[in-house]
Amino acid sequence: WAEAPEFVFLTQPAGTPTQPNRPAPPAAGIAAEAVVGKPLWDTPWWSHDSQVRDRLKSAVADAARGVPVRFEATHPRHDGSVSWTDCSMSAVRNGRGEVTMLVSESRDVTERVRSHEALLMSGARYRTLIDSAPEAIVVLDVATGLFVDCNQKACEMFGASVTDLRSIGVLDISPPH
Repeated sequence: WAEAPEFVFLTQPAGTPTQPNRPAPPAAGIAAEAVVGKPLWDTPWWSHDSQVRDRLKSAVADAARGVPVRFEATHPRHDGSVSWTDCSMSAVRNGRGEVTMLVSESRDVTERVRSHEALLMSGARYRTLIDSAPEAIVVLDVATGLFVDCNQKACEMFGASVTDLRSIGVLDISPPH
């Protein structure tokens, strides 16, 4: 675990890191001393946002009770940008079943989050263009011959609702002669 590309911490059940894996502090541009022995929510990764801190405190409490936790959070990078991480915490128990340690892991998922946001923006732009066009527009699945999308002008032209148009095909409105 010492060389894992993810950030991995052994944490006391109260939320104090005892040992990070080697890549974690340098990747964040901080020294290990900035995190070891402090509550996790007071470290540079978590102290930037009170909602993120509160989410982490709740996660630590749940993990300390033995409930596995997983959530996404933002973290400031040493260059001033912000990254998204997929965070998880799980309990380590002793022979009596008591939680003695938490394993805290974070994986950078910034590119996935940015791709998802770009896809949402692209979809919104597409919808705006289609809906605001002065012409009737239909999108056809060439493999099935069915309409998969249309704008209101197309509905008016064919005298059908969006739902109706999406359930029919070209041959239904213009059969071959």
